[in-house]
Amino acid sequence: MTQLDKKQYTITKQPKSTIEIVGEVPANIIELYREPAFAAFAERVEVDGFRKGNAPKEAVMKKIGAMALLEEMAQRALTDIYFDIVQSNAIDAIGRPNIVITKIAEGSPLGFTITTAVIPDINLPDYKKIAKEQNKEVKTPEVTDEEIDHAILELRKMRAHQEMHENNVEHHDHNHQAIEEKDLPELTDELVKKFGPFENVADFKTKLADNMKKEKEFRDRDARRMAVVEAMITESAVEVPDMLVEYEIDKILGQMDYDVSMAGMKMDDYLKSINKTIADMRNDFKDEATKRSAMQLVINKVVTTEKLDPTEDEINAEVAKIMEFYKNTQGVNTDQARAYVTTVLTNQKFFEFLDAQK
Repeated sequence: MTQLDKKQYTITKQPKSTIEIVGEVPANIIELYREPAFAAFAERVEVDGFRKGNAPKEAVMKKIGAMALLEEMAQRALTDIYFDIVQSNAIDAIGRPNIVITKIAEGSPLGFTITTAVIPDINLPDYKKIAKEQNKEVKTPEVTDEEIDHAILELRKMRAHQEMHENNVEHHDHNHQAIEEKDLPELTDELVKKFGPFENVADFKTKLADNMKKEKEFRDRDARRMAVVEAMITESAVEVPDMLVEYEIDKILGQMDYDVSMAGMKMDDYLKSINKTIADMRNDFKDEATKRSAMQLVINKVVTTEKLDPTEDEINAEVAKIMEFYKNTQGVNTDQARAYVTTVLTNQKFFEFLDAQK
């Protein structure tokens, strides 16, 4: 790993649990990255008359230019240097660092500024007591006949709407809510078997009631869990780094972009339809992103304190399942799967720990 002498950089604390690292990298260290940087370009650059990876060095260099190669060398060096600085100075960095090159020239020292968020000091409240208080509120939910009847009515309307589409019946694109009672299918043994593996109407109603009860239990459980976490966030007054909030906003927008594309639209068109810009959306999501970031910081702190981290075996088992499921999907790699699984399992263990406080 590339290392700098501690005299070659300074670390300064910034507001909101952020640090700034400013320094210079000697030219001889940057030079160590010339070959791997060039090899990366050679593998992906297209040169007329040659297959990728087989073009002469001179042809590749003419295609990319000396400055592009130097910038690639600098980025690779700074990535290694950042991780070395974090490790050697025991910095609890979180999120993605913002790496800025401030000075670059062939044969000269490389100037850089790196800004990164660090885990803030979190003074946890008595979270076990908070969880116990919330867990006292656990009640057995009831499902009324009216709720069951309403759910059945909704299913009959949805089925009628589906049949209109299947039979090319003109219905002016109205949704299932507008379908009148006289146009709904009768609740029969034959109909409920179309909804799923039900023997008859009585069996369907029994299982429907059970499922509705379980849904209520899950909603109540989730509400209690969130009440505990929100109380912990409030009492600990956790300071959320701005960089972490921006990273969380990026994730929210990424999911939104995916959802919009699944609906057959482009993000730009969607934004025009609601008369908003990306900047507007980032501002709209700021509070939610801050809350999510604070929640994850608190969760991670409790997990560390209580030693609830998932084991390597648990993580590896779940990663294997994901990679098998997405084995024919491009863009899914092991590192992404591991990061996702680690977060999911960590949160799961945290909430199970809260649920166990009686």
